[in-house]
Amino acid sequence: MNMTMKRPNHLTLALAAALACGPLPGTQAADPQIPAVSALRRVATVHGDKYIGKIVRMRGKGGQPQPKEWWIAVYDPAAPYLVHEFWVGDTRATDEGPNLDYYPGQTPPGFIPAQNIKLDSVDAFEVLNQEATKAKVGFDSVNYFLRCREFSEEPIWTLQAIDPNGASVGLVDLSAQTGKVLRTVWLYPGSGGQGRAPRIVDSELLGRSRADVLGGPPIEPTFDPTAPVQPLAPVDPLTGRPERMVDPERLAPGVRELPLEEPEIPVSPSVPGTTTRPRNPVPVNPDADTEVPEVVPLDPEE
Repeated sequence: MNMTMKRPNHLTLALAAALACGPLPGTQAADPQIPAVSALRRVATVHGDKYIGKIVRMRGKGGQPQPKEWWIAVYDPAAPYLVHEFWVGDTRATDEGPNLDYYPGQTPPGFIPAQNIKLDSVDAFEVLNQEATKAKVGFDSVNYFLRCREFSEEPIWTLQAIDPNGASVGLVDLSAQTGKVLRTVWLYPGSGGQGRAPRIVDSELLGRSRADVLGGPPIEPTFDPTAPVQPLAPVDPLTGRPERMVDPERLAPGVRELPLEEPEIPVSPSVPGTTTRPRNPVPVNPDADTEVPEVVPLDPEE
């Protein structure tokens, strides 16, 4: 079989020679992996420092170990719903317009000043790698998520470890301000082969209290299940309400309980001149010979 090779033209040769000598003037070699802090600096350089003063979140996927692109949501008072989105990848930092993931449906948990991020995504990966080594879990790539701890300005990293099949095998939460590991969740293959539910090991369920994880003394429980239950006040069979518990020292001699101060109400409000009676009816003793008087309308002329 005769094979012929096309002769490259002069333009192809010139372009190949230029690329061999380095990037063309005015261009910059693309950085395949971008740490989080570098992505924020790129947004500040291109669009202004005002956009990294209150960060809502940062997302990066498929890091090996660092992502090739970041999605950054920030507070912007000029945006229709106060949140603006930027994309950082290659050598660019593009304006993606308003972000609709939060207002008005939900509010951001908080806003992160850029200077509060003491641990870059590079440092966060090292923590994940150490925790995964201790847990004996292997992974192929990492998804990064930076958010604010609720009612504070503390940034929190959540790193998700992904295996070669694209399945999640672990999560690590750590403070991007102090580096403290807050929580780990590991997923091990279930017994019985593929298709079985994984075995989940969550640090929150291993006997550590939340106070131990977040720092500070353990919180003593306020409820004692062994304490005797206080009896409820007895119920008045006539009124169906709990009887009042009165200090006997407040009662006058010979008085067993304080009288109820109940307002009187008309027996029949629709009939003018009807006599009134207390709200609580007088109990009837069936063994007594006395009769309960009937309510008789008053004569208007009397």
